[in-house]
Amino acid sequence: MTPTYYEDRLPKGQSLIETNNVKRLLTCTYYLTDPDNPYSTIAVVAAPAGAGKTIAAGVCQQAVERRFSSALPASLKVKVMPRSTSGVLATNVLENLGEPVRGDNSAQLTAAAARGIERNDTRFIIFDEGDRLDDDSFEVVRYLQDKTGCPILVVGLPSIWRVIERQEKFDSRVGLRLSFEPLSLQEMVEVVLPQLIFPRWSFDPGNDGDRAMGEELWKRVGSSLRKLRNVLTISSKTAIATGADRITLPLITEAFSLVMSQEDKYQERKRSAEPPAEQPGSHEERSRQRHEAKEKKGKKKDDG
Repeated sequence: MTPTYYEDRLPKGQSLIETNNVKRLLTCTYYLTDPDNPYSTIAVVAAPAGAGKTIAAGVCQQAVERRFSSALPASLKVKVMPRSTSGVLATNVLENLGEPVRGDNSAQLTAAAARGIERNDTRFIIFDEGDRLDDDSFEVVRYLQDKTGCPILVVGLPSIWRVIERQEKFDSRVGLRLSFEPLSLQEMVEVVLPQLIFPRWSFDPGNDGDRAMGEELWKRVGSSLRKLRNVLTISSKTAIATGADRITLPLITEAFSLVMSQEDKYQERKRSAEPPAEQPGSHEERSRQRHEAKEKKGKKKDDG
């Protein structure tokens, strides 16, 4: 099953890294597609940009294909286009199914999409970039699930929750809700960084120098695996160009200066400009000492 979009592909030689978020989404998909479920439902997963949700959704699609191995693809993945109308979304479903696009209006196209899902015995549908859905295109998703009983996974940015809350009929059909958790420092250092494949990149979580490099990366990129990829790509190319044996912290710091957004740079300057917290012996300590001296002086006066 070849991904249609470039961003759906892992780099050559890079295997999937099963983070906790990927594992949670796989479990969610298992619940969603369990043949013993008495009722079909819709699941929604939300994650910030660059958190790896599209790759994770693709992994879930592959898991479903292995589970329902058949002559026809068991799953369908549709990327919601920007400003996608109900007619455009229904057309995209038909095209991804390999069905002829026939219909004079969105209602006919949506009905044809439902028939195509039933005819192909589709067991699982993913709508990626689900935050692009509007009121009308959400109705297409709802209708397809109601008509075919096919479980659906909608993947999008966290803003998707606000869109769903406006859709009472859709909101009531969402049986599973999942938000990606921020990547922890431990998972970054012990799971993600050791498994990344880049020229001149090696990472040993047991090495103090490597852990310091990992902590710096975690502080800078947060949960954005896309930003992490960009930084290490530039660091790798710089290491090759300069003849360095491996990627080091100075090369990573230099790469950050090239990929940081203006907002990132502003926040970093702001943190650098903040005065350090006062230490004992500073103004705070002197103020406490003056207060204690006044109390002692007042006590002596009362005793006299």
